[in-house]
Amino acid sequence: MKKLLREAGPSAIALLTFAAFVLTPAPARAQTVDATCVGTVALVVNWSPGLKLLQAATDFSSGSSPNLSCVTNGSESATLTSVSGSGQLSCSTSSGVSGTAVITWTPAGGTSTIDISGLAVNSVSKLVTLTGTVSAGRFLNDNATMTFVAVESLTTECADTDGLTQTSGAPTIVLTH
Repeated sequence: MKKLLREAGPSAIALLTFAAFVLTPAPARAQTVDATCVGTVALVVNWSPGLKLLQAATDFSSGSSPNLSCVTNGSESATLTSVSGSGQLSCSTSSGVSGTAVITWTPAGGTSTIDISGLAVNSVSKLVTLTGTVSAGRFLNDNATMTFVAVESLTTECADTDGLTQTSGAPTIVLTH
């Protein structure tokens, strides 16, 4: 290797040094949290047909509009006005998820519309997670993650012939960029 570098000369060494610098990946940037909201009452999500052990075409929609206590650049309130969508869903996997969630902000006013693109239900931990991107309104282009721990026994409901038809739990929503 030393002989090769000696014969290559200073310009080749400079080129190799430059290439190593350029090809070194930049360190990952930490996400900035724009808003963290915690539900003061439960979000109720209806599943039609009910979620079962195997994936099936399923619609989901909110049966409640919980109030949220939020920390942004100050402290404010919000309401999770609606959640709806569809996909190939089960009690453990999902694909082809699309939907919308709308947050209405007070006293600042305005809304944030979230395009939902991911949904996960963990029947063991009872954690329900929806992910997406703010597509309109306040916090435009932010990543959105909404989670709640269901109060229902998901493993029992998922094995039932009707499946899991409703879940509820206090939501936490985090918006980052």
